[in-house]
Amino acid sequence: MISQLTVLICLTLLNAIFAMTEIAFISLNDAKIAKLAKEGDKKSIQISNMLKEPSKFLSTIQIGITLAGFLSSAFASQGFAQRLTSALAQIVPVSESALMNISIIFITIILSYFTLIFGELVPKRIGMKKSEFIAQKIVGIIKWISIIFSPFVKLLTLSTNIVSKLFGISETDKEEVTEEE
Repeated sequence: MISQLTVLICLTLLNAIFAMTEIAFISLNDAKIAKLAKEGDKKSIQISNMLKEPSKFLSTIQIGITLAGFLSSAFASQGFAQRLTSALAQIVPVSESALMNISIIFITIILSYFTLIFGELVPKRIGMKKSEFIAQKIVGIIKWISIIFSPFVKLLTLSTNIVSKLFGISETDKEEVTEEE
């Protein structure tokens, strides 16, 4: 049971890193990163290059978040549902298959709560508050992950760009900033 909890904690931590990174990159001050890149800061150059291809970056992040989430759910269902079902079967006069379904739903709700708090919401708040620090620290890892998952990233990027064009959004569109802003 301890090893199963350890795996779930590690998967939640992995989810947290990806969620935090996503918000950190989105929250960056583009002008500051561009200035640092022009001054030769290697990490800022990498960040700037990554931000030039938002679909590729977002696809990489989403692969990590999705894998961590799916693995957590599968692992929790496999690891804990049978135990809960066995315990409930001794006190509730309902079929074992119904108890298994109830157990899976209950475990999924509990896992979702902890994943939302520790794997999404708190990490995203940290990513917003410390965006430059986090981006500088993690850009190399994200670049490495995008290389490993490049076939999937390319497929997701291509698919995202095609669907985005249907909504009138191109890969290179930037939000216009007025002089007042």
